[in-house]
Amino acid sequence: MGKIIVIIGFLIFFFSALYIFITIDKKAPIENIKTETVKTPRIILSDFTHYNYEKGSLASSLSARLGYLIDPNIVEVFGDVRGKNYKKDGGEVIKAESGRAYFGTDDLDRMFQNAQMEKAELKGMIEIEFHDHKLLTDYAEYSTKENVVSSTRPTRIEGNKRWFIGQNGFRYDLTKEHIVFDGPIEGEVVPSESR
Repeated sequence: MGKIIVIIGFLIFFFSALYIFITIDKKAPIENIKTETVKTPRIILSDFTHYNYEKGSLASSLSARLGYLIDPNIVEVFGDVRGKNYKKDGGEVIKAESGRAYFGTDDLDRMFQNAQMEKAELKGMIEIEFHDHKLLTDYAEYSTKENVVSSTRPTRIEGNKRWFIGQNGFRYDLTKEHIVFDGPIEGEVVPSESR
């Protein structure tokens, strides 16, 4: 009698396992996730600074605690991200917690051969310093085609004896050096004392 119970138990277990094997999705759970959300970096950089030279002069620099170069055309940077554009008038300084840049190439190897950046995103505690002003927000995008930095998130700009907050973001045209705030705006301008 004990043998019959063991055989029946084995057959029930066997057919249950066979049923599960036949009806289960053949893909592994990780393969069911969109491939765009799971990418493994080909190159990982730690505590790095990248210098960009144009015509023998330093044009810009970028530094971060961690950098990922991901196929086919993405660079992600994390931790104490700092960028500087060197110009005669002091240029712009960008600080952020993380960022992502997309380049106009279909291959990571070609990205090192002067591929042009098409778009960049900055996230978390962003500071952009330009012309004695400081712009603060938590998300911003840069479009190289338009040469514009913009955001739809609340943004604060501080300058000499003035500050403004745009509740619906901003648009800063780097070519024209012109900034526009969207949405309800509040701020303060302190008049200079006349003597």
